Amino acid sequence: MGLRPFLRALRRRWVALLIAVVIGLAAGVAAFVVVPQRWTSTVTFYVATTAASSGAVDTGQFAQNRVASYGAILTSERVAQLVSRRSGVPVDSVRGHLASTYNQNTVLVTGIATAADAATAQRMATALVEVFPGLVEGLDNQNKNGVGVDVALVSGPQSSTGPVFPVLWQFGLGGLFLGLVVGVVVALVQQARRPTMVGVAETETSTGLPVLATVPEDPVVQSGTWQPAPASARAEAYRQLRAQVLAQRVGSADEAGLVVAVVSATAAEGRTQVALGLADAVAETGARVVLVDADLDRAALAQLTGAPTEPGLVELLGAARTLEPVGAHAVAHDEGSQPPVRDLEGSPLKLVTAGARTERAGDLLAGEAFGAVLADLRRSYQVIVIDTAPLTTADGLSAAGRADFAVAVVAEDRTRRDVALAALRTAGTAGVRVLGVVVNRHRAGRTELRRYERSVAGAARR
Repeated sequence: MGLRPFLRALRRRWVALLIAVVIGLAAGVAAFVVVPQRWTSTVTFYVATTAASSGAVDTGQFAQNRVASYGAILTSERVAQLVSRRSGVPVDSVRGHLASTYNQNTVLVTGIATAADAATAQRMATALVEVFPGLVEGLDNQNKNGVGVDVALVSGPQSSTGPVFPVLWQFGLGGLFLGLVVGVVVALVQQARRPTMVGVAETETSTGLPVLATVPEDPVVQSGTWQPAPASARAEAYRQLRAQVLAQRVGSADEAGLVVAVVSATAAEGRTQVALGLADAVAETGARVVLVDADLDRAALAQLTGAPTEPGLVELLGAARTLEPVGAHAVAHDEGSQPPVRDLEGSPLKLVTAGARTERAGDLLAGEAFGAVLADLRRSYQVIVIDTAPLTTADGLSAAGRADFAVAVVAEDRTRRDVALAALRTAGTAGVRVLGVVVNRHRAGRTELRRYERSVAGAARR
């Protein structure tokens, strides 16, 4: 896995990553509280030598050579036994809890006593001061070279100002790092088990369908700001999609309007935004275009455009009635079963909102009334774009089955590959012809599309 897919996998599963980091940090703090404390007390000895003849032996070098040996003696079993007897601390608590440090180029050696509390560490260090010089004298003095060794206390016993173990920041940092590692592993395992659609080539290979357009990732479109700037990368992506859709009319002798369903495998893939962008792009050519919100359970077009939700498709399918103008959005009503069609401010596009919520959405879309509505729309408009419910629902399949063909929307690094493929197979079984795929929230092409925007802006200035 390359760096970019790796980072995408982490960003896609940032919640799991954050949870793992928080749990790791909490575990580190909990371990800090539970782990027994350790205190230290230190003593430092100075190693001096005496010789009968100063010229016979380099006494300074001799003392330096002995320091390493004394460091080893400080941690020996014999010293542990002596310290235990002198301090009253059990030998098992002394053994392994005496340490030494020294510098080979000096004549100083430091003994370190570690215990579960400061008082015990102090007693062990005090006992070390009492037993160590005598032990060295018995082992090293009066050697055959006539050199004597004198071990003198320089400092200590000196207890630590606080416990030297555990240290809160070390445990916290360790827990944080462990949580981060676990979170990354979990994210990568989830990515491997549930791969998502990533990139144009992978999408085409997985689905066996051409990618009609790649819509770059942008902040979520808010109500009243749905229409992209003409020179923007998103507008160019919708124009590319428009060219693919309108090419289906070339050479056709059928004068009836073209019905295009914009579908997706699940919700939250940007299907409604793509349907709105496509319909607006086609309307900008001067064609008569109407956009129908057939996602009756999750209607979003009214919110995106700022148009009233009611009256809409539900009211039309449920009962035929004449509708008067409502607010600033003119509501047209043709003869027969023509639906209420709203003028969309700032766009030549016409809009049919979903209408009131109903529990009979599936029955309404599968019934003959919806087919009759589309037949009337075909006579009045050149292109009819339907924003359907997800293909994983009966509503979505019913609406998509009424169209001449469908355009499938996948969200890059969000739409699960297995879910998308299952939805496309279901659509094929239901007789839905899928023209191709739109990769929404596409990241890899943002640099190129931004370059396009700058080139358009430069041409406009010239």
